[in-house]
Amino acid sequence: MSRLASPIKKAGVISYGARIVDCEPHNRVEVCNAEIKRLEAEGKTVVYFPPYDHVDVIEGQGTCMVEVAEQVEDIWGAGTTPDIILCPIGGGGLMSGAAIASKGFWGDKGVKVIGAEPSGGLSGVKTWQPAVAPINTVCDGLLTATGNITYPALVANVDDILLAEDESTIRAMKFIWERMKIIIEPSSALAPATILGNELGGPEDSTEWRRIVQQVVQAKIEKGDAGPISLRVVIVISGGNVALTQVMKMFEELEKPKE
Repeated sequence: MSRLASPIKKAGVISYGARIVDCEPHNRVEVCNAEIKRLEAEGKTVVYFPPYDHVDVIEGQGTCMVEVAEQVEDIWGAGTTPDIILCPIGGGGLMSGAAIASKGFWGDKGVKVIGAEPSGGLSGVKTWQPAVAPINTVCDGLLTATGNITYPALVANVDDILLAEDESTIRAMKFIWERMKIIIEPSSALAPATILGNELGGPEDSTEWRRIVQQVVQAKIEKGDAGPISLRVVIVISGGNVALTQVMKMFEELEKPKE
């Protein structure tokens, strides 16, 4: 596991009986390969199953869009489809699966798939490469690099990237904790933060989000949609690996006057 992984996440892994080998965010494969060789030299059989850069993992993560398809029809009615899917990007397993499934379900309907990344990472589809990890963000669940399988999947299926500052992410997390009563970690709050940043007092002005909305609206107009246009937006919120004491400190920092 990354040495930067949340302590509560590591504690959970240990509680299930696993032994953790620490690595840097960018050299997980190298460390795993070295550990596998060491164990095989001891006569043990080892199977390497990566946390995200594997087709089975990507397919499994993509099943979240099956749930989304069901919920979309429950909320908006049979035959309706989402206009925008917004999902966080770390190693790319969840984002790849969600993007591929979204294009499979609704690609012919013009669904737009958007990835969310911490601005401290600066590793979006336009710039990141495998083995390049974010370097400065409170979103510890995203402190990993895209892989040789997830990277091309993202490039092929993600339409755009939105960024958010850590302050906006923490504000969004606080909002979801208080209003929606859902316990999520910063990595999960990142996607809504890209939309809600300035609405909650964060530094973002949502310019990029409005640009994407305008593009989707314009596409609907060009297809002949008449009358007031409303958009159906799906935000993937997944993950709650965060310690209560850590969260309270984050929330307290928000209340301190800025110098």
